[in-house]
Amino acid sequence: MKHIIKIFNFGVLDYKDAEILLNQMKAKGYVFKSTGKGWIKGFALFEKSKTANPCKYTIDVRCGLTENDKERYYDFYKDLGWLNKDCFRNKLHIFASEQDQVLPLYTDEASELENLKSAIDEDAQAVKHFFLGLVFLFCIGLITYFGGIGLNRLASYSLLVYMAFFFVYSMIQIILSLCYRRKCRQCMESGDNFSDNKLLKEVRAWYNFVSIASFIFFPAVAIFGYSYAIWGQETNYYEMFGLEWSFCLFAMSVLSVPLLLTATYLLFLYPKQAKFKALSYIGYFMYYISIYVFFSATYLIR
Repeated sequence: MKHIIKIFNFGVLDYKDAEILLNQMKAKGYVFKSTGKGWIKGFALFEKSKTANPCKYTIDVRCGLTENDKERYYDFYKDLGWLNKDCFRNKLHIFASEQDQVLPLYTDEASELENLKSAIDEDAQAVKHFFLGLVFLFCIGLITYFGGIGLNRLASYSLLVYMAFFFVYSMIQIILSLCYRRKCRQCMESGDNFSDNKLLKEVRAWYNFVSIASFIFFPAVAIFGYSYAIWGQETNYYEMFGLEWSFCLFAMSVLSVPLLLTATYLLFLYPKQAKFKALSYIGYFMYYISIYVFFSATYLIR
């Protein structure tokens, strides 16, 4: 295959795993091209290399750099032999080098740990996930207390499972962020080696699975619910919106996922094309229309 797309949903805590993935793909003959630039960002595109390229990759973590800061920052490492290839979510800066004797970004582990500790503080994932966790907990309480707000069991249980997973995920991310920060400080004081957390890899794997499953789930159930509400039970669903508008909602539900995937792939190939970014956000709008259809249709299924 000329192109391969891999899940690239890494953050400050597991940037070393992202670095390992890049070099593993290079060993298989695939060079890194780009990360996602549209609404769907957690993927990376690799292209089959026609020549034996001795390129190697490394990643540095810097959060919230301005464009001027990035220019000076990239120029500094360019003088050392590292060329910037991409920046993922304005946190993970991906560098490549074809030199055999190029110096590493950090010559000692203490300075790398100090940078990681600073990045964890700047990224403030513990704070972000704390407030996200409160939002998910509030939604769980609403759905439980009001009995799904008039929704049937399919919609209520789906939302409960969805919210509960992301609430637990947020709590785990808070714990991991605090633990990593503490571990960085301890390693800097004691001089011990910093080892990766296996729990983080397991959490990321489950998060990726549930994210992909839920991404497909809502449009799929919206299509099923719409079809069942109109043809299965012969309800007056179309009378809520008018037949033509109901069909438009149904069509947007069907087309949202392929449109988003197509726009994401085109942005991999042409990341600076504004028209493909616009296409991605049109797909994003259509996707949330499918969630609206999901609620509307399942409301009528008893």
